[in-house]
Amino acid sequence: MTKPRAGVIGAGVVGLAVARALARAGHETLILEAESRIATGVTSRNSGVIHAPIHYAPNTLKATLCARGRELLYEFCNTHGVAHRQTGKVIVANHARQLAELERIRIQGEKNGAPEIQVFDAAQLAKLEPHVAGVGALFSPRTGIVDAQELARALLRDAQDHGATLACGARVEAAERKGDAFALRTSLGPIEANIVVNAAGLFADDVAALMGTPYTVHPWRGDYFVFRPDRRPERLVYPLKDASAPGLGVHLTLDLQGRYRLGPDVEPASSKADFTPREEKHARFLEAAQRLFPWARAEMLAYDTCGIRPKLRAPEHTEERDFVIRADQPGWINLVGIESPGLTASLAIAERVLELC
Repeated sequence: MTKPRAGVIGAGVVGLAVARALARAGHETLILEAESRIATGVTSRNSGVIHAPIHYAPNTLKATLCARGRELLYEFCNTHGVAHRQTGKVIVANHARQLAELERIRIQGEKNGAPEIQVFDAAQLAKLEPHVAGVGALFSPRTGIVDAQELARALLRDAQDHGATLACGARVEAAERKGDAFALRTSLGPIEANIVVNAAGLFADDVAALMGTPYTVHPWRGDYFVFRPDRRPERLVYPLKDASAPGLGVHLTLDLQGRYRLGPDVEPASSKADFTPREEKHARFLEAAQRLFPWARAEMLAYDTCGIRPKLRAPEHTEERDFVIRADQPGWINLVGIESPGLTASLAIAERVLELC
């Protein structure tokens, strides 16, 4: 017997992972995407890093779902032919006084489910990554990269193979409870669903508000610069995170074609659509690059693009906020503040949603 209709609002990687899980569990599932195609929001500007649960406080959703999601994601990519690579990652200490912090992060990561991470001294770092400058580093061998768009398409295909339906251009404009179901007014017409999952990313607070649940998503933008080095680091390279900073610091990522990018930085955005190019950050990014690669030169950097994180942390606050994955009303599940490591955790988030249905 078909289970009650489920509606998933948002077709980024998290919404698609949830839709796939619901469809595989036997729910008649409809994916409602406001834009004309999938994965045009936060997913489209994601750096595609498969994270280890290193920087998140133990027992938080970010920590536990990152650890579980990483393993599920590698398994999914392997079984569904999604392009990815386990590159490894180094977090670099520039001063001896930072070495104790590397060890603290290692212990935290181990508690969170990443027992494979190690602290290297300068000689070990030089052997692993000879083009990186530092007095030591934390090495995370199971960090990797994935093509976020290809992942989104694979999740959609699997969801559709299990009966899910996608409706693009279906912006949800109003919602109300109607007996044991929810009546949604969308730009394509009315829809009823017994289960609704709000996976609307930057606009998850607006969708939650349709049912009277108050959240505030604070948009934080991060810019990226293309990096064209004359030496070839083989792994992701990060600085040591400032404890109170709202991001991991400008770092080196690479894609599956071997191209490098530096970023993102992090600053409050003026709006959820603040994608104005910021070429004037060039000097700041060069300085950040030279802390990792002293040989980096100005002509190696060129402005690329920016993304916006849907953070629950307000600009005036110093503490990070955890994911919200909550049934605020029976049958209505809000996913709010799903920033990094949301892509890594997506399949584990989907498991958690099923537990709430």
